[in-house]
Amino acid sequence: MTLGVAVIEIATLSSPRAAQAFVDYLATQSIACQLRPEGQGVMLLLHDPGQESHVRSELQKFVENPSHPRYMAASWERSDNAGVRFDYGAPGTGLMRNFLLHAGPVNLIVLAICAVVFLFSFLGMLGYVRYWLQFFPSIDALTGWQQWRWLTPAFIHFSFMHLIMNALWWWYLGGQLEQKEGSRPLLILFLLTAALPNFAQFLLSGPNFGGLSGVVYGLFGYVWVRGMMAPTVGLSLTPGLTGFMLIWLVIGFLGWFGPPMANMAHFGGLLVGAGYAATRSINKKGLAE
Repeated sequence: MTLGVAVIEIATLSSPRAAQAFVDYLATQSIACQLRPEGQGVMLLLHDPGQESHVRSELQKFVENPSHPRYMAASWERSDNAGVRFDYGAPGTGLMRNFLLHAGPVNLIVLAICAVVFLFSFLGMLGYVRYWLQFFPSIDALTGWQQWRWLTPAFIHFSFMHLIMNALWWWYLGGQLEQKEGSRPLLILFLLTAALPNFAQFLLSGPNFGGLSGVVYGLFGYVWVRGMMAPTVGLSLTPGLTGFMLIWLVIGFLGWFGPPMANMAHFGGLLVGAGYAATRSINKKGLAE
């Protein structure tokens, strides 16, 4: 699998049709850009960092005079091109398009695995799922041959609501990270925040746990700390979301609602994600990525 690379968000344009004309004009200069729905407009995305200053300069000219004949000429020139162009109005596919545009390959693969594992559980095979994917049954088994068990509890969910809530957070936070910094940091973060918090939860309560929530809290910690320490990367959380995640973490430890949660996995994920973000932000290479 080829991991995705980070793209550069140039600007949000209010008119998709005008934005497409600008993208067509850049294409005549061999500059590849794409458009992504963003609020009431579209976001212009650039794949080649070396072209950023030139594209911003051209964008300024476009904003000052979007009706210049060169942009219409570029659209006519590329009108017969077979490449993918922005779809201005397909309301039936808008939700799915937005979902896919926000996610990257690592994000989608993890979602797909979680969905397949839950399907097997729903069809009455939860026993088999636990047998093969649950965490190690004992400390002695940690050095055995079934090393996938460090990660696979993250794919087990015990109810549809459990799956949906974790999947939405993974999609939202993981998609943001993968769009801004590429697939590799998200993959590394998944591996760290699945394995280490799973081990912490095992030490506290044994192997009977599952879910992506430890990874989700790792993502939360990463985006939160990375946004504060390296704001130019573009990762951010609203104060409301930050407060909600922290309050929910405390509620889990207090045990006020529902069955016991994998609280140590949540807390461990938060620490690991925050630590990974701090390490990348302190490292000069991390700041430059």
